[in-house]
Amino acid sequence: MNKRRMIASLFLSVLLIIVSNISVKAQENNNDIVYKRLGNTSMNAINLSKIAYEKGIVYSSLNIDDRHSLYKHTLSTGKTEKVLDNEMYCLNVLDGIVYGFIDNSSYDDKASGIYKINTTNNNELTLVYEVESAYNILVVEDYIYFLTENEYGDTDLKKIKVDGSNYEVVLEKQINSFTFYKNNLYLLTNEGLLKAEYNEGNTNFTCLSTNLDTNYITTFTICEDYIYLKGNQYKNNDKTGIYKISINDPNDIIYVENTEKVYDFEITDKYLICYDYDDAIFRISLDGKECKKIFQSYEISQLTSYNNLIYILTYEHINNTYEDQLWKIDVAGNNEKIIIPKMGNDYHEVKNILTKTSESMKNVGRYDADFVITDNRINEQIEITNTIKYRVDKKNKIMNERFTSEYSKNDKSKKSTFNQWVDDKNIYYSNNNKPWRFIDYKKEEIPLYKDIFNLYNFIDDGSDFCSKLKLDEDDENYILQGENSFSRQHMSIENNYWLRFFVSNLYCVDTYKYTVHINKKNYRIQQVEISSTQYEYGEPVGDITLKATNKYIASGKLQISNSVFDSLKNLAKANDYIEKASKANKAENYKQAIKYCETALDIDEVAIYAYKEKALALYKQGKTEEALEQLQILLDNRMLEDIYDVYLLFIEIYDEQNDTSTALEYVNLLEALDYFNKIPEKETSEYVNDLITISECYIGCDMYSDALPYIDRALEFDSNNALVKSYKMAILLGNEEYEKLLDYTNEQLEKDEEKDNRYVYYYNGRANLLLGNNNKAILSYNKAKKCKEDMIDDYCLFYDYALYYLALGKYDLAEIYTNKLDGDYYYHRVTLNAYIEEKEKSTSRKTGQFVLDNYLYMNEDIESKTIEFMGNQYTEIEDIENYINNIKKDDDKFTFFVKVNDTDNDEEMDEVTYKKIDDSTEYIKIATFANETSSKFINYVEQIKRPYRKTLIIDLRGNMGGLTSAATEILDIFLEDCSPCYFVNRYGYTTNIYSDYNKIPFKEIKVLVDNDSASSSELLALGLRKFADNVELLGKTTYGKGVAQDIYFDDENRFVLFLVSSYWNILEENINGIGIEPDIIVEGNDLEDFLKVIREEKKPANIG
Repeated sequence: MNKRRMIASLFLSVLLIIVSNISVKAQENNNDIVYKRLGNTSMNAINLSKIAYEKGIVYSSLNIDDRHSLYKHTLSTGKTEKVLDNEMYCLNVLDGIVYGFIDNSSYDDKASGIYKINTTNNNELTLVYEVESAYNILVVEDYIYFLTENEYGDTDLKKIKVDGSNYEVVLEKQINSFTFYKNNLYLLTNEGLLKAEYNEGNTNFTCLSTNLDTNYITTFTICEDYIYLKGNQYKNNDKTGIYKISINDPNDIIYVENTEKVYDFEITDKYLICYDYDDAIFRISLDGKECKKIFQSYEISQLTSYNNLIYILTYEHINNTYEDQLWKIDVAGNNEKIIIPKMGNDYHEVKNILTKTSESMKNVGRYDADFVITDNRINEQIEITNTIKYRVDKKNKIMNERFTSEYSKNDKSKKSTFNQWVDDKNIYYSNNNKPWRFIDYKKEEIPLYKDIFNLYNFIDDGSDFCSKLKLDEDDENYILQGENSFSRQHMSIENNYWLRFFVSNLYCVDTYKYTVHINKKNYRIQQVEISSTQYEYGEPVGDITLKATNKYIASGKLQISNSVFDSLKNLAKANDYIEKASKANKAENYKQAIKYCETALDIDEVAIYAYKEKALALYKQGKTEEALEQLQILLDNRMLEDIYDVYLLFIEIYDEQNDTSTALEYVNLLEALDYFNKIPEKETSEYVNDLITISECYIGCDMYSDALPYIDRALEFDSNNALVKSYKMAILLGNEEYEKLLDYTNEQLEKDEEKDNRYVYYYNGRANLLLGNNNKAILSYNKAKKCKEDMIDDYCLFYDYALYYLALGKYDLAEIYTNKLDGDYYYHRVTLNAYIEEKEKSTSRKTGQFVLDNYLYMNEDIESKTIEFMGNQYTEIEDIENYINNIKKDDDKFTFFVKVNDTDNDEEMDEVTYKKIDDSTEYIKIATFANETSSKFINYVEQIKRPYRKTLIIDLRGNMGGLTSAATEILDIFLEDCSPCYFVNRYGYTTNIYSDYNKIPFKEIKVLVDNDSASSSELLALGLRKFADNVELLGKTTYGKGVAQDIYFDDENRFVLFLVSSYWNILEENINGIGIEPDIIVEGNDLEDFLKVIREEKKPANIG
């Protein structure tokens, strides 16, 4: 396909005005061309950029009071005016004309597309180009450049004049974002950051991000000959963040520190202005040494900067409504102001109160807090009241929590309690007044000392959110009132260990109202109230309220009650017996282990690990159901205790029962606890055995790829463990990764300690056997035979010997090893003997049976001759050929006998050949349809990148056919869900062939045919033409063979029999004796004759 050219006007040395997505800057007094950035970074453009700036005017597309509008704000006068009652994004502005995309798909009488609105001429709105979607819009001089996405998720770079004329496709390439800088086009693509240079109509691409991982990245900015680009890692540096790359020397690349959490960024003359995934804005010096937080938002949609001022577009989602705000701050983080809508009068006072309160609460040392949470579910007649009393001594790191829950339904109620103490070592806890228990407190795992009354547990800390707070007061307190979204706030609550109990009450809440009382003198929180009413169909169905009250205590140290430690003495005694039970289990004294467990539970009913040891003892005695019951009792009584070993025992039991699906459910529970990424606290051998058990579950489900990471993890801890290495080999074998298996076993055999291990030689032999290296396979098997039995017993080795000799056709030797099989291999013995028996039948018997089963034109005479022929015990190859010629019909041209010469193997390698004609044209020739034809063809096709942009040429000239199954398998990859053809056998029974929904899309397919294209070639060609709308046949009328063949191969006697077995039809059309007329007749026979016709067809039409 001819490449479309970008016209020369793009590359004139003129002042380029760069708008929207990717920023381009230079210093004001630079002697080079000055590029003025009028838009935002590429990420903002991809995310439908809604801010643009020009000459002291900010244009923004905002949603206010659930109405989308385009606003114009003049900074010098502070005047804001609405210029459009619609949502416009991908904004650009040039000379007072705003360009952007408007989605009108919900309107029947309005077109979606790129519009322009002249704000200097009565806000006149004009459609420039109608298109369903467009992004990364960039105005340069009098052209609009933009990206569109096709149905395959690929992108085109297009341009059109601002008056709607001269539409052109500039580039067909997977482009994430782009900009121009100093007469060159810069593209961020899946191949990295590319610089496009144009020379005499040709496009040359230079990659500027070699060794930098830019996958899933769309943000970059060019400033003073440096590109600032988000990247995932560079060479051996695995840091994610912003990298600085010199345009003139791509090897000059520097990682900017403190940018690892950056989501999007802008550049000023001194700073990177960034915001992270928590919607905080940071100012980072260009060398990365200085980093300062300057703004916190509820939600940022984008930002831009100009002259040391930062403009921020935020939005909030409260009570099912969305509302945007446009903010302005300076780079120091000062003078924050809402431009649109108008800022409330109380904002700065509220912000001051919140700041002082936050600082004051940090200094509180000792206090009590009472929470009452009521969940009234009106429609279910359920009421839940949770009362929580906290006592907090932050100075001495001691805390107490008493939790009471009352649940009532239909006037029936039940009550439960939970009590816990925490010091700097342990968590002590008791439920429903049962004996106390404890776990070690690990600070890195449970952030226990988070404040219960941190102000921002209940309200968002975003400045934009604070602007919505209402301020009231009484004689003693400031009273702040507002609304919040639980979906936004729940992580702050859930991550606080002390507040986690009532998170479940709030999950059904969309938004809630809150009131915070703050003491005027000391800025301490006195009280927090939260309320929410849920509605269904306009009727209230539930109310949730929370009231929390603080009591501050000037002095006095909080102390853990002595009754806690007295109770723990019994638990210690019980744990001694659990330890004895564990030792008894290891010694296989299971009855004694059970007695120890029962004694432990008699001493202390909360010694729950006794249930685990008892379950293990029962399981080892074969009492599986009783073991599972004990484990379930443990789960029912467990509170904070570790549960890893319990899940592991579940997995072992269910795996032993071959219930791998249930075993995998417990594997998933362990993975959710991140067990396999933690440093094990048990003996290495035990941890490795755990990993082996997990891998066995996946192997049992044939999920070899899922099993391998656990074995690799085990090898990290015990690299010389022979059992683990044998599992890795078995997994590679099961996953059919024979090359990897061969490499791994060869690597092991280089080690002296492995040279006497049977399993390594065995798997090495199996890999060689499956790869066709028979001589190497038998050498490895013979070495394995000399080694002692290990994971590989003699029966396993005998089985492989039998396979080896079967592959060589030495059935007598294969039978010797087959008859050695017994035990678990008895089924294999039966199967192999049946196969050997079939193979040992006379050639005449096997050939005749094939004819009886499949020949389309079978009659009594042919059947009689065939039965007589099958009675011959010894048959020469000439006899077989004479028999076929004798029984086939006189007009049957497609049943024939072929002798295979030794040189034919070389020709078989060329049954499918591939070559690339040019960047847009791929060529595959199919010489015949044999066993491997479809797999080879599909393999070539699957390696073609972006096929929907390519022309595929399938050359079937001279191909007389072969296996129809090969043709239908190829047909399947090009067609969506349909039944392209069916076969009719000699009894009149039909067999339909189906294609599934999956297909490989090409821009167009050209099928080359001639008078010798027959049978399977015609089936493929006609099927493509009938069912695909992008297919053309070129050449001459085909042979006209509407029958299908079955093929019989005899490797030992080296002949092939092609036997007509059925008719085939495509949409009730059979071309037998007629042939297929091509769409375009090509007289020549050389490939170049056909390519000339195809190139002539592909010449593009003039655009614009």
